[in-house]
Amino acid sequence: MNGADPWVLSTTDPNGVTPALLWNGQIGVRLSRFGSPLLLSGTELPAFSLDSYEPDGEERIIPINHWYSSREAPPPYDPATSTLYRQELDMRTGILRTTWMNQDRKRQILVEREAVVDPYGAPVYGEQWSMKAKDSSQSSARDKYLEDDFNQTYYVPKDFDGGAPPPDDFDTLVDRAKLYWEDFWKTDIEIDGPVEDQQAIRSFLFYLRTAMQPQNEHAISPLGLSSRQYFGHVFWDADVWVFPALSLLDPEAAATIPLYRLDKMSGARQNYLAWVKAGRPIGNGQSLGHGPAKPNAVMFPWESSVSGRETVPGDSRFQHHISGTVSFAIQHAAALGLVEHADAAKVRKAVGEFYADRASGADFKSTMSPDEFHTGDNDLYTNIVANLALGKEALKLPRDNKSLLSYDGDPVKSYKQAAAVLAIYPLQFPEAEKEAATLMKRFGDKVIENGPAMSDSVHATIWARLGEKERAYATWQKSWRDFTHHPLLLFSEKRSKDVTYFTTGAGGCLQTVLYGFAGLRMDPFEPKGVAWKVPLKAGWWLSCTPHLPAEWKSMKLKGLRVLGRSYNLELKGKSVTPI
Repeated sequence: MNGADPWVLSTTDPNGVTPALLWNGQIGVRLSRFGSPLLLSGTELPAFSLDSYEPDGEERIIPINHWYSSREAPPPYDPATSTLYRQELDMRTGILRTTWMNQDRKRQILVEREAVVDPYGAPVYGEQWSMKAKDSSQSSARDKYLEDDFNQTYYVPKDFDGGAPPPDDFDTLVDRAKLYWEDFWKTDIEIDGPVEDQQAIRSFLFYLRTAMQPQNEHAISPLGLSSRQYFGHVFWDADVWVFPALSLLDPEAAATIPLYRLDKMSGARQNYLAWVKAGRPIGNGQSLGHGPAKPNAVMFPWESSVSGRETVPGDSRFQHHISGTVSFAIQHAAALGLVEHADAAKVRKAVGEFYADRASGADFKSTMSPDEFHTGDNDLYTNIVANLALGKEALKLPRDNKSLLSYDGDPVKSYKQAAAVLAIYPLQFPEAEKEAATLMKRFGDKVIENGPAMSDSVHATIWARLGEKERAYATWQKSWRDFTHHPLLLFSEKRSKDVTYFTTGAGGCLQTVLYGFAGLRMDPFEPKGVAWKVPLKAGWWLSCTPHLPAEWKSMKLKGLRVLGRSYNLELKGKSVTPI
C-alpha cells in the first residue's frame, strides 16, 4: 500500500493471490497480476453480472465465463520475474494501472496496462496495454522502442444486447467517465490524520459506492458482484451494515436496499404463508402449530434473491430478527425521504402482524440469535426490533442483576459476532444506551477471533460514543487492518479467509467514521445539547457531536446529502462548522 498518496492504493507484490476488483453495480470483474482477466495459463477469471441469477430454484448468481477475448494468450512476459512490478488503483479515476519490466535476451521489455469499467453502470469493461522493447546491447542514442499496443472494450456478459453501444476504445470510455468521477468525489470524508487512515476511508467509499447503482433492482449481497460466495443473495448485511454507511453519502444508491425490500413484499407474504402452512416451525425442531394466517403479515427471508422467497436450506432461516431489521431500516429510509412514509408504515404493520403470530405471550421462543452460535428464547436484538414493529413493549427483554443479556440463560462467555451490544448501536435502544458501559465491559471482548469483520467496527462506534476515543480508534484500526491484508485494500470477511470484497465489513468501518468519530446520529425526537442538527421527516432529526480520535486533528464531511440538500461540515474538537 502506498503510504504517500491518499488517493492511490498500490501493491508491488506480483505474487499476491487475491485478484484486483473493478465493479460498477452491474458487473464485477476480477483482474490478475497482469492487470487483465487472464491468468498465466491463458484461462480467464470469471466475471459476475446483476443479470446472471437463476430465475428459480436456489436463485443463485451464475459466474460468467468466456466473456473476455484478447489478442494475447497467454499474457506476455510474467511479472513474477520482474523487479519493477507495480499495480495501483487510482480512486480519483477508477483506473487500475499495472506495470512491470522483464529482461528478454538482450532486451528490456516494459509492459504497461490500464483497465476500467463504465462507472455509470453499463456492463462494459475496457483495457489498453502496450509493450516497449529496448535493446540493451545498443547505445542510448540508438535505443529502439517497439512494439505493440492494444485497446478494446467488452460487454460483460459477452452477448449483452441492451442499451447503447459501448465506447469503441479505451480513451473514449475514460473520457466518458471524467464527469462521473468529478461528481463522485464531491462527496468525500477528508481527515487531517495518518495517510493510511485516509486511504482506508476513501477505499470504503470507493468500493461501496461503486458496488451499487441507483437503477439496481437487486439489493447488494455481502460480497457484491465479486464472488459466488453466498450465491449473491441478500442478507441483513444490506439493511444494517451497508445502508446506514451510504444513506447520507450516496442516498440514491443506498435507496436501492429499502426499495428492493418493498418490491419483494409479495415474496415475503408468500414466505409467511408457507411458514403457516408448514405449522409455523421455529428453532430446535419445535413448531407453533397450525391456525389461521394473519391477513397482512409478511416474513422476510434470511436469504433473499430474485423472488423475495426464502432460499436458505438450513437453520439460519430461524434468524427471525431479519423481518424487524428490514422494518427498522425502512423507517430510517422514510425519515430520510428515500421511501414514502406510507410504505414504511405498511411494512411496519405487516412485520408486526408476523411477530404477533410468532410470539408466545411475552416470550419469543427458539430463535437464532445474531450471534449465530445460539438458538433459544428471548434474544435481545430480536425482541427489540419485534417490539418496534409491534409498537409496544410486548416481548420480554432478557437480563440479570447486572444488565441486559444477549438471550435467556446467556452465560456471557463466547459469541461468533456482536449480538447484545447491537441494542446500543445501531438500535439506540434507550435502556441499552444507559447501560452501554456495562454491556461493553461484559460483551466487548467475548467475540471469537475468527468472527466476521463487523463486530470490531460496532464496538469501535460504541466506544467513540462513550467518549473512549483512543480505545475506539484502536478498535477501528483493528476492524479494517486485520481484514485488508490483500492488494489494494480488498476487504475480507474473516481474518483467516481470503474472500473479498466484503461490503459488510467496509460498511461497518465507514459507520464508525460517520456515527462514531463524527458523532452523527438519527433520532425520532429533537436532540438537545448537540453541536449541529437538521430536521428530517416524520419528527426525526439528524444531529452531530464529534468524538474525533487524537490522531485526527479535524474531519471534513463533504457532500453530506440530506433531503435533497448538500452539507459540507468541518469537525474539530467538539465543534461543527458549516463550510
